[in-house]
This record gives sequence, C-alpha cells and structure tokens, in this order.
Amino acid sequence: MDTFIQDVRYGWRTLRSNPSFTLVAVLALALGIGANAAMFTIVNAVVLRPLPYKDSDRLVYLVEAFKRNPGMSFSYPEFQDYHAQNHVFASMAAVQGEAFNLTNGSVPQHLNGRNVSSEFFGTLNVRPLLGRDFVASDDQPQAAPTAMISYGLWQRTFGGDSLIVGKTVSLNDRDYTVIGVLPKGFSYRDAQHDVFVPLGLRAGEESTHIRSAHSGIYCVARLKPGITLGQAQADLDTIAAPLAQQFPETNKNVSVHAEFLRDTLVGRARPVLLMLFGSVGFVLLIACANIANLLLARASMREREMAIRSALGAARIRIIRQLLTESVLLAALGGAVGIALAVAGIKLVVSSAPDALPRVREIHVDLAVLLFTAAISIFTGVLFGVMPALQGSAQKLTGALKEGITASAGSRKQRLRSALVVSEIALSLALLVGAGLLIRSFARVLNVNPGFNPHQVLTAEIAIPDKKYPKPEQVEAFYDEVFRNLRTQPGLKVAGAVWPLPLSGNEWDTDYRLEGKPMPMPGEIPHTRIYHATPQYLSAMQVPLLAGRDFLESDTDANLPVATVSREFAKQNFAGDDPLGRKIRLGGPAELASDDVKKYPWFTIVGVVGDVKHDSLESETPIEVYVPFAQHIAGMALRYRALMLRSDTLNPLALTPLVRNAVLQVDKDQPIATAQSMDQIVADSLGSRRISMSLLMTFAVLAVVLAVIGIYGVMSYSVTQRTQEIGIRMALGADRHQVMLMIAKQAFRLVAIGLGVGIALALGLAFILSRVLADQLFGVKATDPATFAIVPALLAVVALLASGVPARRATRINPVQALRHE
Repeated sequence: MDTFIQDVRYGWRTLRSNPSFTLVAVLALALGIGANAAMFTIVNAVVLRPLPYKDSDRLVYLVEAFKRNPGMSFSYPEFQDYHAQNHVFASMAAVQGEAFNLTNGSVPQHLNGRNVSSEFFGTLNVRPLLGRDFVASDDQPQAAPTAMISYGLWQRTFGGDSLIVGKTVSLNDRDYTVIGVLPKGFSYRDAQHDVFVPLGLRAGEESTHIRSAHSGIYCVARLKPGITLGQAQADLDTIAAPLAQQFPETNKNVSVHAEFLRDTLVGRARPVLLMLFGSVGFVLLIACANIANLLLARASMREREMAIRSALGAARIRIIRQLLTESVLLAALGGAVGIALAVAGIKLVVSSAPDALPRVREIHVDLAVLLFTAAISIFTGVLFGVMPALQGSAQKLTGALKEGITASAGSRKQRLRSALVVSEIALSLALLVGAGLLIRSFARVLNVNPGFNPHQVLTAEIAIPDKKYPKPEQVEAFYDEVFRNLRTQPGLKVAGAVWPLPLSGNEWDTDYRLEGKPMPMPGEIPHTRIYHATPQYLSAMQVPLLAGRDFLESDTDANLPVATVSREFAKQNFAGDDPLGRKIRLGGPAELASDDVKKYPWFTIVGVVGDVKHDSLESETPIEVYVPFAQHIAGMALRYRALMLRSDTLNPLALTPLVRNAVLQVDKDQPIATAQSMDQIVADSLGSRRISMSLLMTFAVLAVVLAVIGIYGVMSYSVTQRTQEIGIRMALGADRHQVMLMIAKQAFRLVAIGLGVGIALALGLAFILSRVLADQLFGVKATDPATFAIVPALLAVVALLASGVPARRATRINPVQALRHE
C-alpha cells in the first residue's frame, strides 16, 4: 500500500509538472467518458432499471389482436370475460382514458384522468399516500362516486390539505368523494394523470354492453408466482376460442396478446438506445487512442528518466506500474470532469425532447451511473496506458543514457502511433456514415407531404361533460356558439374542428360496408380510419378537395347522412369509378347487418379529399372516411373535438386567449384541454427520430474532432522526429513544395488506410442497421451510395487539412539548424 501511495504522489507531481499535456489529455478523456456516462444514464433509466412498482417483472399488458389491428382495445364485456375465466393472473385490471373538468375553484381546470377497475392499484402494488384504495363496491354502476387524486393535483390545487380525504370535488359536473392521494411521482405507462375514478360507474351505460364497442379499454395484469409469459398467453388463447364460437360477429379471429409491461414502454426504443450506446463506445476508443499517442510521444521524452530508474535498480514491472498509475490518474480526472459534462448533457437532452424518450422523468445520475463511470475510467486508464507503459519500460539502458531526452522513439513506435491514428479514422468514418444515413432519412421524412398545411394553425382540444350536455343537440349547440364567437375575433382566417387530431397518436378504426355488395363474412369485414369533422375543417387545414363538396352547415341529422372519403379509399374501393353518390355504412358487424337504417344509416359520399398522414409522416397512407359531427352515428354525439384555427399571423399561439374567452363566454366552467400549434405537433411526432439522429451526429462530431487531433499530433511528432532528415533533403536541393508533398504523402497513406478500414466497418454496421433498426431508415438504403461517397470524401478533406499545419511547419525548417539536431 505504501508503494501504491508513493506511485500516486509521484504520478500526481508528474502530471502537475506538465499542465499542457495534462489539460489536453483530461479534456479528451472527459469528452469520451462523459458521453459514455450520459448515454449509460439514459440506457440505465429507460432499458435496464425495473419499473417503479414492486415485483414489476410480473406485470403484463393486454391488448386485443386482430389481423388488421394488432393493438385493439377491449370492450367492457370482453374485459369481464377474460377477468373471470383466466387461471394465470393474480389480479387483472381495466384502464380507460378519460378527460375531466374540475370546477371546484374560480378557474376551471382540465384534468387528464383514467377510469380504472377496482384492482388497478393493487395489481401495480401501489398504496395511496393518504386514504384508501378502491374496493369492489366502489366499482359498481350505482356506487357513490369516488376518486383518487395525484400528488401533484393535491399540492397545486388543494395546497397539500391533509384533510382532503373525504372532501368532495366536482368532476365533469358530478360530485366525487376523494378517498385517497397517490404517492409522489406515480405514473402509469409513462404518463402522469391527475385523477382516477372507478370504471364500473359507467357500467350502467348502454354503450358499455356492446361487444363491438372497443372504447379504449386496455388491461394490466399481474402473473401468479411461477407462471411464465408463454403460459399466460396459452391460457388467454384457450379463452379466446370459445368466445369466437359464441360471438362470431365480434370475436372471430380475435385474440388477446400479452406482453411485459416494461416492453410496451421501451420495446421500440431499446434497439435504438443500445445502438447509440455502442456508438458512443467508439468515441471512447478514439479518445483512448489519442491519449495513447500522447503518452507514446511523452514516453520518448522520458527515456532518460526511465533508464536512470532502471540503473538505480527499479525492475521493469515497477516502472510499468508507475506509468499505469499515471494513466489511471489521468483517467480519474477525465472521469470526474466527464460526470459534470454528462449531467449537463442529460439536462440538455431531456429539456430539448421531453416526450421523445420513454421514462424520461426517471433519467438521472444515480449510484449505478457513478459506479459505471468509475469502472470505465479505470478501464480506460489501463487501456490507453498499457502500450505506452510497455514501450516506456523497454529501453536499452546504455543507448538511452547516451541519447538523452531527445532520443528518437524509433520506427516501431511510429508504426504503433500510425496504427492508432488509422483506427481513429476508421471508427470516425463508421460513426459519420451512421449519422449520415439518419440525417438523410430525417430529411426524407421532412419532405413528406402530410396532406395538410400545418403552418399558422392553432389546435385547441375541448372535452365537454356528458352529464351537463346529455343530448346531441346540446353538444352541437355548445360548439356552434363557440364557433360564432370565434368568427368575430381578429386575426382568425378560418375555423373548423376534427377528431381525432392528426399525428396525435389517437387512431379510430371502424368496419364499413359498401351498398350493393353482400355482407362480408365475420373476420373478413374491411375497415377504415374514421374522422369526424365540421364544415371548413378542410379549409382550415388546407386539405385539398379533389371532387365533390365539403360538408355544409345543413349536414345535420335532419338531412341526408353524408361522408367524404380519401383518395386512397376511392382508389381501393371503386377502381376508377366515380365514388360520388355511392353509399357506405359504418360500424361493427351487427350495425352493418342491421335493418334499422334510421339508427345505422347509409352515408352518401359527397366528396373526395386528399390523403392525410394522420398516424405519422413515415407510415403508409391508410384509407379514410370523414363524417360530419352534426350527423350522429347511432344517435351519439362526440364530445371531444380539436378546434383547428388558421391564423393570419405567423404565431398562431396568439389566438389562444381568444379561444379560451370564446369558450368561457358559452360555459364559464369549461376549460381548454390543450392548445398548441400544428407545427409543434408535427415536430413532436418526429421527436424520437430527431433525438437519435442528433445524438449520433454529436458522437460522430466528437469522434472526428478527436481523430483530427490525433492526426495533427502524429504528423507533428513525425515532423519533429524527421527534422534532421528534412534538413539534409533541403540542404541537397529539395524545395519547400517537395518537403510539403513528402509530409502530405505520409498523411495521405494514413488517411487512405483509415478510410478503407472504416468503409469496411461501416458496411458491416450498415448491414446490422438494416436488420435491427430498419424503422430508423426512411427512403434510404443502409448502403446508400451518396452517403458512402460523400462522408469519406469530407473526412479525407478534414484529415488532410489537419496534417497541413505540420507540413507547412516542415517547410520552414532551417537546414543549418536541422543538421545540428540530435
């Protein structure tokens, strides 16, 4: 131990005696270690760390699966069937999204909430901070309304009132008794909700008993001890088979798919993050190669010191240990600075793309990150220090003592340093090619026509309570009055509404049937995306009307039911025939076959509109049908609407106060759910793609900077070592251009070899990318010729420019002084 402490003290004095070397080495290591620590922090939080529930590895997520829709929601009767008949779950709960208006205070608030069955929190193993959990008696149609509120809502709205349990809150114009407050930070499926109420309160509604009504109910369950996911899936399949026979109209070819809850959150992000984690490892390797080069050069200057220590009796292993101690000290300093850089980088990533990564609220530096950073710091110190240590300890005693501190390192060391530079160039090229592929893919996505013009459009989502507006005519009267108020506002060009909102991740599907064609067999009924819209929605979003007409104010229940269809719908269903005047029916199998044409009418197609990218800019164009809000399918009014307001100013967010006032003039208790520009929605839809591209590009730039420093260092060292040779050549008549060409040829050889190795490495990585991360490439092949041509050319130019400074310095060598150089 005393010897180790002595080595550390001597190493520290040595590093302090050469501050320039120490600063450059620490900064290079800090970049490499910091980038790795930051990436590990993200991977650890998103991929490795268990979900924040007790025994979370036994939680599974359940969806209905159909050949046309692998992630369909349950109907309430189907949830009851699987809940009662399964043999593999210790508990199973249903979850349904819900919007609430809180009107206890002077200003109404929109709350994000969930309808849940009574076993929900027990399934997650979550206990309330205050109060009690739901019980079975709460989850009944005639039960007294109860609610669980989040810690955040409790603090910001109720001031952390310790007596909140038992008090009444008004949600959607209905009084609920608060029975509990959830723990701080509680979230479900990466979303934080304000309030939870029993799903069973709605079980008395007629729509909850329709088996074809997939109303957004999804399930979470906890596996019994000893039950595997495969066994659970087999049990679910045995339940699905008799249901398909009993209810062929709704359940034929329908199954339930089980997946671990964590995989539903991070499944798509996992391969991307692991790819980025592997990529940032390249940056660390390049940093190690750089420091190894610096240490090799420094070892040449310390040959006399090492020779004297050997002459005084120091064994070679003792010298190696001393040099490795200095390397690990360097790495420790780099790790300390790297942690600071990592913390700053993580804050930047999280703030710039808060919704681009799953579990983003859990990303922070913890003990695991600190241990990882300490481990890679030690590993890095040994990795870049071992070769210089072996070289520096293997000196010929007599020669070193005679040569003094300017002794040449020899051709062997020069070859080793050149090999390190070649590896830096190769690794940098591989990262640049990967970044180039993602950049070209991102550019292709940005050039996709979404089918609408998002610029200067504000969207404001509103959800009105069904208790306050129970009849369809009341719902339409509310929104008609809001639009009348809006049309008098300055700065507004045109206003419409739609649901679901494009690129919101909310997708509504329905079965359909064409008039004049036989009813398809169960399981073979075609389906389409369905959107509800108002007159002028197409104008507000500038969706092109290709044929026919837009909706009119007269398109209400009092007149002929009408619909517009997308170009793709017309193409697939009418094969070039005119779709105008043709009729379609919408709904589940029972509705499509019903004889009640008043309740389930045929819609006459009055228009054909352009295709719209509702799901994502990268997705294939689905077939789409639009129906008027004011014509109510099965007599039901849609209370959710996204107002689409085209502004005559560049900043549509300036319309937000006007929209809020227009709504409050109609109903003083009605808040706006969200208000944002369509430009922001489009940008958010590309968040995950943008962050992966940005991170890989950052790593690639870091790699190139480090590689350029490495090339500069090797060429500078080479010029220093060849000073006498250059002087002789100039004394014999060589001019400056010939000297510069000689140095440039040496640099070109290194760059050419590095590019060759790098292209081979990049092709291998491209093959992996095309297999594992195919969804990250859009409109670009993994072996894109343009990328593989442009990136190596740019890197070659940058590398050769880096060698230009040492080459120019070589041309200014004085032959007389060079001939005296030892």
